[in-house]
Amino acid sequence: MIFAMMILSLCACKSENSNNQDSAASAIDSVATTVVDSISTTDANTAKADNSAELLKSQLSPKVDKMLLVSENAINYRFSNDSRLKSKDPHTFWLVNHMMQMVATIESADDDLAWAIAVDKCVGVYNSRHGKKQLSTPDAMQAIEKLMEEHAAGSQADMNDASNICSVVSKFATTYEYCRLIGLVESDSKAIGMSDLYYNEFCQWWKIKEAANSLMSHLTYAAANYSMAPLEMATYIDNCYKNRQSELKSEKQLIATENWKSFKSELTDITAQKHDNLVNFFKSINTQHVADLFDAEVFGRDYAIEMAEEYFDLDKITKAGNQYASALSEWRSVREQIAQSLPEEKRESYREMTKQTHARLYKNLLELKTVKR
Repeated sequence: MIFAMMILSLCACKSENSNNQDSAASAIDSVATTVVDSISTTDANTAKADNSAELLKSQLSPKVDKMLLVSENAINYRFSNDSRLKSKDPHTFWLVNHMMQMVATIESADDDLAWAIAVDKCVGVYNSRHGKKQLSTPDAMQAIEKLMEEHAAGSQADMNDASNICSVVSKFATTYEYCRLIGLVESDSKAIGMSDLYYNEFCQWWKIKEAANSLMSHLTYAAANYSMAPLEMATYIDNCYKNRQSELKSEKQLIATENWKSFKSELTDITAQKHDNLVNFFKSINTQHVADLFDAEVFGRDYAIEMAEEYFDLDKITKAGNQYASALSEWRSVREQIAQSLPEEKRESYREMTKQTHARLYKNLLELKTVKR
């Protein structure tokens, strides 16, 4: 199962401890009253953003170069020998191989950003190979999705591979949107003036996502042995990325433009405490808890316990739960820092966006509190 193996290879960053979980959680439920020290003027923020983005670019440059070097070894990726797929669109086929070769090396949030920058550079080479109309990076990703639609019409294995690649395209699109906000690929940071904060927000969101992926691998699908499991996993990841990408575009519109609209969250029933209680389930999981997730009428209690002991690594599940909890606390904190850095009239709308994303993260996590068989 190529896709499952890829997920397992994407290791979560070491989470930072936080002593502010309770206060950060209250920021989700009510308007925070603590003002962040030393909020700079807009002009100062913009200058700082420019400097921060350039410094981060410099720090990421060796990683980008390493990614590009790895991409030239694309013969290791399984599609490299797929002559049928290559004949359909040799240039997009080339881009797919390079993108997938690099994504398998990601082990940190910085790696993810470097990967997005490297893929963006590969699109430039892709255009020179194509020799026709120059495609933007988003258009090049659409060309990959179109090629995958044709590939998915084959066997179940082909469908699984295509869904895997499409989820990676969504991953790229979301990370690319973060790169734009931070100022790594375009100049959006000049309008926003908060590269440091959005870089920190990305790092915490990345840790949340990686912890959730680990829970999916070690709990939700750990005992899955049916052919569509990789497709289901890819679909879950794809939806998570697409949701965050849409949220980021709305955030940028609020932050960077004068023509903004007030925002009110549609998801109001998910409190910080409710989210924390769900995370605590994963942090304190045991064999009995796992057995409870099996369908008792179908499997029976004794069989469920036997399966729980055989297929599930409880240490890895609790580790992922702890990583999720720490990253969620830090994510709440940096979101409030961003809100406090905005003009006063925009702060409440941004906090409402945080509530919306927070509730959606809860719903995504709740989907993982199950066992697929």
